[in-house]
Amino acid sequence: MPVLHVYGIDHSRAPLATREEWAMEPAQILTILPTLLFSPGRRHAFYTESMLVVTCNRTELYLVEADGAGPAGTKPDFFTLLRASGKTSLSVRKECSPYHVRGAAAIRHLYAVAASLRSPVAGDTQIAQQIGAAMELAETAGTLGPLLRSLVEGALRSAKRVRRETGLMAGHGGVGPAVLTAIRRFHIPGSTTGDPVRVLLLGTGAMAKEVAAHLLRARGFASPLLGDGGWLRMDGVWGRDIRKASRFASIHGTCAVSELAAIRLISQVDAVVGACRGRVDLLAASRLRPILETRKTPLTVIDLGVPRNLDPLLAGARGLHSVSLDYIHYLVRERTRCRAESLARAAGIVEEEAMRLDRWWTEIPLRPMRAEIYSAVESVLSRWRPDQPGAVRQLRISIHRSLQQTFRSVLPVNAGGSQIA
Repeated sequence: MPVLHVYGIDHSRAPLATREEWAMEPAQILTILPTLLFSPGRRHAFYTESMLVVTCNRTELYLVEADGAGPAGTKPDFFTLLRASGKTSLSVRKECSPYHVRGAAAIRHLYAVAASLRSPVAGDTQIAQQIGAAMELAETAGTLGPLLRSLVEGALRSAKRVRRETGLMAGHGGVGPAVLTAIRRFHIPGSTTGDPVRVLLLGTGAMAKEVAAHLLRARGFASPLLGDGGWLRMDGVWGRDIRKASRFASIHGTCAVSELAAIRLISQVDAVVGACRGRVDLLAASRLRPILETRKTPLTVIDLGVPRNLDPLLAGARGLHSVSLDYIHYLVRERTRCRAESLARAAGIVEEEAMRLDRWWTEIPLRPMRAEIYSAVESVLSRWRPDQPGAVRQLRISIHRSLQQTFRSVLPVNAGGSQIA
């Protein structure tokens, strides 16, 4: 019977600096995925399907083992499986505490991840999109099979139920509201000049879209100090691709700025929100230190990137309020403590949906035999023509239910899985 394996690290097992080391671009993932099908030391494929989920909070491998009965000693660990990425240095190994779950526990793990129950932010809507993108990358690499496809589709379906029935992923539970909270903690609108808080956004990806949507909403809210004009103003958006930045800016009612214009804005705005992938030259120490020395007020930099956008050399610099992604997650957790009931309901939905897929998974070995029995029964019933056609229908239903109960009673037990600390 096929067995699902999950190897990985997440925010609870590795610090931010270590998670940066494991961040990978889509092109690198496409290169690594086919190599994951081969166990170290074997020339033939050991796994039949593979998928790699890489987000700012986790790096996870999803592998389907063909028969679940591989010889002892052939199960590699997390670092060995990712040897092709070149990120298995000794220092990184010491800071990580990877986990391995298998079987039914692995199914429940992905369902809980997709529903954001294992995110730093319960209610995070981005994780479901990121899992869907990981499935598309696996399909492009040719390593996505029917089992992983069914697994991911079921997990995304479960996440939709959680969002629809609990409201866990709605309202003020995401990163966007936490960014606004962080800006308010460092800048009181209208307290000095009477002007709104000015913000520069760096990035045009999914995280930037969520932040921009909430910045736009705050811009439209009335402020006791500023009247109907709103308490915040988004002065512009910068992106590495100016064409994407222009499209992004037109949607969110702001302007796209060049690199030179962005440098000028950094010296004028109150806050910079970095939502790019990797280091940003605009926030390098060589560029930002001279600007900080000439500013009259502190600059707040909210860094949402993994790897971080802000140069680590600027930690503790005068005139700089640096807000990390971990602190943003802390703010969100504060806002979600009162939603324990929604979390409990979400956990129930995840368990219900995971059990459904687990049952489907364990029935795979019996499908040929079940099809043959059903075909034989239908062949007998099709030749029987009693005076009461309804009796045939009722008999067919009774036989079907009896066979279902019989098959479920002899299904192989899918172990609950193990976790290796």
